Amino acid sequence: MIPKNIEAEKNLLSSFLTEHGVSKFDEVASIIDESDFHRVQNQIIFRCMRNIIISGAELDEISLSEELKKFGLLEEVGGIVGMMGAVNHTGMVQVKLCCEIIKEKSNLRKLIKCFRVSVEDMQAETKDSGEISAEVENVLTDLNNSSQTDKGINLSLQEVQEEFESILDGSYVPNVVKTHIDHLDDKLNEGGIGMGEVCVIAAPTSCGKSQLALNIVSRSLEKQKLPALIFSFEMPQKQVIKRMLHAISGVNPRLFKSGKVTEVQRDRVRESSKSIEGMNIFTSHSVRDVEDLVIQARALVRKNGVKLIVVDYLQLVPWDAKKFGKVAAVSDISHKIKQMAIELNVAVILLSQINREGSKGTGLELYHLRDSGDIENDADVIIMMYPESMCMNKATKRDSIGEYKNMIYKLAKNREGERDLMGSFKFYNQYGRFY
Repeated sequence: MIPKNIEAEKNLLSSFLTEHGVSKFDEVASIIDESDFHRVQNQIIFRCMRNIIISGAELDEISLSEELKKFGLLEEVGGIVGMMGAVNHTGMVQVKLCCEIIKEKSNLRKLIKCFRVSVEDMQAETKDSGEISAEVENVLTDLNNSSQTDKGINLSLQEVQEEFESILDGSYVPNVVKTHIDHLDDKLNEGGIGMGEVCVIAAPTSCGKSQLALNIVSRSLEKQKLPALIFSFEMPQKQVIKRMLHAISGVNPRLFKSGKVTEVQRDRVRESSKSIEGMNIFTSHSVRDVEDLVIQARALVRKNGVKLIVVDYLQLVPWDAKKFGKVAAVSDISHKIKQMAIELNVAVILLSQINREGSKGTGLELYHLRDSGDIENDADVIIMMYPESMCMNKATKRDSIGEYKNMIYKLAKNREGERDLMGSFKFYNQYGRFY
């Protein structure tokens, strides 16, 4: 038996033709749409009512019948008699209750359809299990999101008030992921990357942007105990862990191969390995598309409380070439990663390439971001990084610690802080560390 409640549909539609009917429509219009009604006749009537209300005209039986005639839909609902049969209820109607019932029945029908199709796909073996589970996850997420109808600001207002009070009494601790590079954190709003924010790190090829991101991950894991997820499409998990071990221990893995590693360095690597073993870190190295990326992230946030997500890098996230050109695809991926950050309330570090023009210049600007200007719109923070004189060899310096590359950076965008602030990192490549 198909889940439905025709009486609730009839009562709700009837309520829109009573006194204050437009207000009643407004109360539920953001919760349900025409597809939530089971009867096709009621779907058509709801659609026409919506058209009338949006136009600003008065909604009554006459305007409704005229709207149906205009689009040739009057006979579809059974003529005037059928229309009146659908909206002739004159009793008291609990609008919100009717809406909730209609929505619940609609959700059940959507679940039945989703699971039926999934079973058919499994039996036919036309899709792999990962693809089927991703489709089911998307449906479940959409249903969950559509059920969250309370748009009041009271909860957020309370949180803001509590934040102000904690600032005044000195107990405030910002909910951010620190980079743990002091001169960079000083430039960022509240000293780090906020929850729901996307921080783009853009740099020419082979300038250490992946290693900078791993530095931030390892330090936030070590110092803030924040679970992290890394999407790496160029490096397998083993290589990611090697690079993290390099950054934490400060010992270059090449020393082991050359036989030049000291006992002290061996001990540091062993200690760092134990440290990583206790960290809450997860990696993924394959996604079908950005929707799959979001599904994997959502699952790990829900199960393991992930707070920091790194995507290395934007232009390597797969897309449907039949549906998008490259620029449109990158825009779509950028939008959905930003939506993911907000939905999951996590900090995201998104690595990006720059275009050829940027690699040949004397510095970097926002228009040097590769493939799409929408990256600029979606990001909260954009760090443009490049070697001094735009040449890694010319950027080579030395201090008491050893040789390093002088990497210039600019906060080209800083949504909640001052932008165009300049600074420089010391990139000790042999130690895998940024300072």
